[in-house]
Amino acid sequence: MAKYLFKANIFAKLSEIVEADSEKEVWDKIRNRKSFEINQKALQVYPASIEIRKIKEKKEKSNMELKETVELMNSEDYKERFIAEYHQVKIRYEKLKNFCNKIEVEEMLGKEATKHDCPLELLREQQKYMGLYLSVLEKRALIENVVL
Repeated sequence: MAKYLFKANIFAKLSEIVEADSEKEVWDKIRNRKSFEINQKALQVYPASIEIRKIKEKKEKSNMELKETVELMNSEDYKERFIAEYHQVKIRYEKLKNFCNKIEVEEMLGKEATKHDCPLELLREQQKYMGLYLSVLEKRALIENVVL
């Protein structure tokens, strides 16, 4: 069964993942569920504020490795290169964050810290700027309608 993301901006921002085999089945589930707090009249009044799109499993993207971004990075389409760049930075950011956390925890517990040539403060500063860069990429993706 495929998963669809239902988004609506009717009186309040609503977003929910719905499991269904088709968009029609998503609409049927939405109309029959009170948790969405949307009635048929609201759907007819604000049809432009409804978005249903098929989504991939989240775990696929979170487990992405650098080597999996190579094909996207070599694409002619700038949006695919943009997606690759985002995932490359995100992968590196997460690895750096985990490394810094590991060093801090080892120091807190009085264990011998994992070998690192660079001062932890400098690594944390790099992590900060990588996080800011990711934030800029995410905002740009929203503006340019790029699904990361």
